[in-house]
Amino acid sequence: MKMKKTIILICCIIIASMGIALTGCGSSSSEEDVESSGDKYADSSYVGTWEATVSEYEGAEYDAEEVIGATEFVFNADGTGKFIGDGLSADIEWEPTEDGLKLWKEGEDIVEYFVYKDGNLVLELELEAVHATAYFDKED
Repeated sequence: MKMKKTIILICCIIIASMGIALTGCGSSSSEEDVESSGDKYADSSYVGTWEATVSEYEGAEYDAEEVIGATEFVFNADGTGKFIGDGLSADIEWEPTEDGLKLWKEGEDIVEYFVYKDGNLVLELELEAVHATAYFDKED
């Protein structure tokens, strides 16, 4: 029981820190910027909604919704998107990388990297002495 409480606490800290980082003040893209860029990622397999399904901590897997609640990322074809989780919502920007994608909030220094592995987007998080992994599946 103590282990489960620790895992829940760690996952909540991870999601809260992501939410705080991504909802920090910064300006969002203007409509002109989005219109001029078009749908530059229309053919990307990342476009769509990705929901957290599994959280991993110290080699054990847990149902993500039970541990961190409903958490998802929406990636639009124009390179914009949205983080939704833990009662927070933030507009984000993203672009594909060689092995996954990176996302950020305009005007912020924090960048998160996802790796695409076995049909999942995988987010590795390091917080002091804690390492946790969140797996996101694409919704149909």
